[in-house]
Amino acid sequence: MQTKAVTKYVRVTSRKARRVVESFKGRSVDEAISLLSFTNYSISTPLTKTIASAAANMKVKPEGVALDDSKIFIKEVRIDRGPSYPKRFRAGARGRAKPIVKETCHITVTVENTSK
Repeated sequence: MQTKAVTKYVRVTSRKARRVVESFKGRSVDEAISLLSFTNYSISTPLTKTIASAAANMKVKPEGVALDDSKIFIKEVRIDRGPSYPKRFRAGARGRAKPIVKETCHITVTVENTSK
């Protein structure tokens, strides 16, 4: 049995978010949250909340039984690119204006129960 949680429009670029995700794929929810608590990146807070939400979704499902976070494992974490927002402009060459683009990303976490 598996469930997922999605967080959209996180104000971090997808490239910066992906470098953090690679370290805990396949680990339990407890391990992933403890690793993220010691990670000094801006994506760690929204990613922790998304993982906790996916684990809570697993516990609430009608087919599921009361589960411990150590028995719920992370199956997949996807970081997709979200919309970009041009906020301000900076002076460019030959009198042109170059936009300062603020990028966002979408986080999708899929968790899986190993105990049958």
